[in-house]
Amino acid sequence: MPVGISAGRLSNGRVGCRFARCVALALGLAGGAWLLAPGGAAGQPTEAQSVVAVVGTLDAPFATVREVLLDLEGFSRWFPPLGAWRVLARDEEGARVHGVQALPWPVRDRDYVVRYRGWEDWEGAFFLEATGLPGAAPPPAEGVVRLEDLRSEWRLRATPAGTEARDRYAGSPGGALPEWVSRIGWQSRTRAVVDGLRREVERRLGR
Repeated sequence: MPVGISAGRLSNGRVGCRFARCVALALGLAGGAWLLAPGGAAGQPTEAQSVVAVVGTLDAPFATVREVLLDLEGFSRWFPPLGAWRVLARDEEGARVHGVQALPWPVRDRDYVVRYRGWEDWEGAFFLEATGLPGAAPPPAEGVVRLEDLRSEWRLRATPAGTEARDRYAGSPGGALPEWVSRIGWQSRTRAVVDGLRREVERRLGR
């Protein structure tokens, strides 16, 4: 069912992947550890993509976490490391968004244009998918590298302990980067995103 989109410790490891590098992460958050999520959702990664996936439980109502993810304008408050974020358009299929990732020197900033689409399955789980739109306007600013080969997916499910949240990202870093820089980037992104989600949920709950 389509859904309208409204205006602790880090441990590293490698897991065998047929089509891409996978990074295992354990992230200490309220409500339990965030652990490596199994593959599957968000499409099949390509040879050039890296994959980061985590799953954990937030001590918060399902409706609140879902509300945070549906508030695309609000992503600029918690989704790092954003240098710019703008909802370009909405239609019955979802929303088109332009984002800029502000990265530390000497790595050049990255930007992307993605389509967000939200839906619920018959069991009541909520999904929010973002897919890169190659060649979409606006064009990247001078010196910024456009990310086109990317796909991410959030999955939320109500549990007795709160809300189980799963974040999976598959994409290529764009430009020429050493493997160790790319690996650190994926790990840093995932921890920052799940920490940001937790803080935004707690802010809305007045904690």
